[in-house]
Amino acid sequence: MYSIDQYSSNGFASPIRAITESRSAELADRVQKLRKTDPHLAERALGTNCHLLFPWLHELAHTSEILDEVEQVIGP
Repeated sequence: MYSIDQYSSNGFASPIRAITESRSAELADRVQKLRKTDPHLAERALGTNCHLLFPWLHELAHTSEILDEVEQVIGP
C-alpha cells in the first residue's frame, strides 16, 4: 500500500502491486500483439477508458487490489 499523503502531494500513487509478474507479462504481450496487428486501433484505444473496449483491461481495472487502493482516496 502507498501513503495517502503520497497521493495528496503527487496526484498519483505508485506502485500499486495488484497483479503477479506473470500476469503483467501476459498483459504486456497482449498490448504488443494489438500494436502489431492493428496499430491504428491501438493508437486510438490504448488510452483513457481503454477498459471499456477490451474485456481483459476491464478485468484489470476491477482487480480488488486496485479497487481497495482507489477506495482509500475516494471512499467506498
